[in-house]
Amino acid sequence: MSFADHRRPNILLAALPLLLVSVLAYAGKELQEQQKKTVAVEGQKLIVITNTRGKTIVVGERGAKTVTIVANKLVQAKNAESARRIMEQVQFDVEMDGDKIAVTSKLPDSGKDDRSIWSVVKGGPGSRIDFTIEIPSEFDVHTFTTSGDVHVTNVEGIARINATSGDVLLRDIGGSSVIDLTSGGIEVIEIGGDLHIAASSGDAEIKRVK
Repeated sequence: MSFADHRRPNILLAALPLLLVSVLAYAGKELQEQQKKTVAVEGQKLIVITNTRGKTIVVGERGAKTVTIVANKLVQAKNAESARRIMEQVQFDVEMDGDKIAVTSKLPDSGKDDRSIWSVVKGGPGSRIDFTIEIPSEFDVHTFTTSGDVHVTNVEGIARINATSGDVLLRDIGGSSVIDLTSGGIEVIEIGGDLHIAASSGDAEIKRVK
């Protein structure tokens, strides 16, 4: 072995700790914030939820006269200042329109989020909203999601799910249900009406559909 060949492994080993230190030093900042809104029901019978990134959970409550939206907002960025700046853009709207209540997430473009190396390694987006929404059980539910799981339970009306990526759970649905899913698993338990499923990939478990 020549002198140059003997020294090369030592150079590589010496550089490795520096690389690890650099990655750890750039771990980034994670910021969370919870926001809650409650709206009185005034004859509405339908809730339409649009969420680009994040989990969407809808629970029917028998006898409820309000819709309660709890939004858990999460941001990942390279530092605290960037995280606060992005968090200011993470919002959601609640609109009343005739017999419909619409809940819509407002998130910055994921391509423009100031993401850290840590968030990339974890595979998470720069920002998202996880919704937990309580509604009167007699409501119909329509959800439109891009990335995130969707759970709808204890609803006497119709459930219609349009999702691109994420798992879907429907449980104790009194009316008919429609699931249009591109990628993800499906679990359906106790459906009182017809069930229609269109899915491109993923497993499905169906129990007790009348």
